Amino acid sequence: MDGAIAYAESIRAKITDPGIAEAVDKELIVVYGEAGKMDKMLAIAGRMETAGKLSFGDYWSIIESGMQAEDWKLVRDYCVKAKGMANAETFKSDYPDYEMSDEELKEAGDNRAGMLMIADGWARANQGETDEALADFAAADKLVRRSMFDRPEYDLYVYWAKTSLMKGDYQEAIDRCAVDALVMKNDDALADMKKAYAGLNGSDDGFDVYCKDLHKKIAKSVEDFELADYDGNSHKYGDIKGQ
Repeated sequence: MDGAIAYAESIRAKITDPGIAEAVDKELIVVYGEAGKMDKMLAIAGRMETAGKLSFGDYWSIIESGMQAEDWKLVRDYCVKAKGMANAETFKSDYPDYEMSDEELKEAGDNRAGMLMIADGWARANQGETDEALADFAAADKLVRRSMFDRPEYDLYVYWAKTSLMKGDYQEAIDRCAVDALVMKNDDALADMKKAYAGLNGSDDGFDVYCKDLHKKIAKSVEDFELADYDGNSHKYGDIKGQ
């Protein structure tokens, strides 16, 4: 990361083309944020924001950096700034070449709104507003895209579980993070699940056995399907299961 920053900074001063300069600045926002150089990130962001050059994606990069740095005020401030871009119209203007139906555009705008609710909710939880955070998560659950496991994206249930832990609602925490912990193999979710289990039972004795039993209950079986290999030969999953 330090090498990326040094390289970007070395060429940025030599760039005269406004479009290329803007593109490099946007990349610097990302790498400064990932490196925890928040002052440098915000300096560029502020300049670009004044010029009206920040996209929703840029705002989201700043928000993610704020979450990583645990700067909850920054997260909440930039969620407010980005809110006006969390709609179908702005998404369409951001991606004019995309051919999307009105329904798909609405879903894309709703997804952006849900993303901001997740980030703002997690910030609120860390500021002691756990009830408000849980309300944000419940609203976001209806808006954000979902994975093939019917799980909301952007670690919504992981943050939901963490907030439930803060409130001492251990069963709710387990219910929210079990799939992420046991099926998706999310180590952070598994650690939270262990804390919730200990909270319910007084210790973490028997946790591994509990996880194995719960995994069997929540794991969804897949219907047989057929796909071609690189040579065009079809194979049924049922014929090669276990290989």
